[in-house]
Amino acid sequence: MGGSGGWDLLRVWTGAAVLTLVVFLVLPFTQMASSRAQRLRLLTSLQTVNLETPPPSEEPPPPPPPQQPTEPPPPALVESAPTLNLSVSLDLATGAGGAWGGLAMPVLNPAAAVTGQEAFAMEEVEEPPELVASVPPVYPPALRRAGVEGRVVLVFVVDEQGQVQDARVERSTRPEFEGPALEAVRKWRFRPARKEGRPVRTYMRQPIRFSISS
Repeated sequence: MGGSGGWDLLRVWTGAAVLTLVVFLVLPFTQMASSRAQRLRLLTSLQTVNLETPPPSEEPPPPPPPQQPTEPPPPALVESAPTLNLSVSLDLATGAGGAWGGLAMPVLNPAAAVTGQEAFAMEEVEEPPELVASVPPVYPPALRRAGVEGRVVLVFVVDEQGQVQDARVERSTRPEFEGPALEAVRKWRFRPARKEGRPVRTYMRQPIRFSISS
């Protein structure tokens, strides 16, 4: 009886010792597992927070540059030249030794060019004037020696008798040519223009060329 009680007491103490030993051995692993679980929960929480963080807002693209107003292209410039009735041109070439030449043409603005009695523009008559006698202008000696050439444009009226009236210079390259040109054209004689069967006054424009080689 006494021996059996001693063994029972020994088994109790031995079991307690073993249990204590097991507790001491298992406790560190339990703490490690607990720490690891806490770290995992912390990492999971951080990842969740990172995943749930809204992405940074993108900067809006810069506005397009303002368009420059497009200017319409300038309209093409078209030179307008008055139509000349070349069917009434007069061939005034003098041949060798001559100092002038050109074509008789209608005056573009008769009212501004010549004053006096009423006269018709070339396109208003049925038969244009016709040159029947002409005198070449005198070439200024000083300009001839210097080899200077030029041109004078005259405007005048051919009256009902075919004589030149109201002659004047419209333009010239040198004033020295103007006097000889006027003096010569005043001596010209024409067959007058006709309108409705009767002779009429007509405006004329005549270029006179001074050329040494003519």
